[in-house]
Amino acid sequence: VAGVRVDSVRPDPGIAAAHREWELVEALAADPGRAVDALADLLPEVLRVGWAVVLEVDPSGSCRPVAASSGAPDTTGLVTPLGGLARPARWDASAPWMPADWRVVDTELAAAPLGGRLVVLVGRPGGPAMRDVEVARLAHLAGLTATVAFRLVAPEADG
Repeated sequence: VAGVRVDSVRPDPGIAAAHREWELVEALAADPGRAVDALADLLPEVLRVGWAVVLEVDPSGSCRPVAASSGAPDTTGLVTPLGGLARPARWDASAPWMPADWRVVDTELAAAPLGGRLVVLVGRPGGPAMRDVEVARLAHLAGLTATVAFRLVAPEADG
C-alpha cells in the first residue's frame, strides 16, 4: 500500500493475554507493601518484554536495583540518563549509555518514573521497538504502582 511503512510484525495474543494486566492490578492491591516487586515480576508478561527492573537513580544517573524480574540483567553501577525522569521515555540499542551486551542483542528499552528517585525500566532484547501504546501502558502501570505503594494513609480522626 502506497505510503505505508511496516514497523514490525508481531503475534496478537488478543483477548487471551488481557488477563495479565488484571493479574498485576490484583497483585498490587493484594499486597501494597510488595507492589514494586510485583510490578517488576509481572511486567514482562504484561508488556511482552524480556525483563523489568525498578531502579533507584541518583541525580548523576547512577543506579541501584530495587526489584527485578527473572532474567533481568545486573544493573548495579549502571549510569543512565534516568535521573530525574519526569515522563516515560524509550531508547533503542544505539543509545550511547547502554551496556555493550545490551547493544549486542539490540535491546529496546522503555522507562517510566515511579516517584522520587525510582524508575521502572523494561528491556526487549532483539526488539521490536516499543510502540507508543506500550510506553503509555508502562506509564499507567507505574503510576498505579506508585499510588498503591506510596499512598499516604490519613490518621483516624478522634471521635
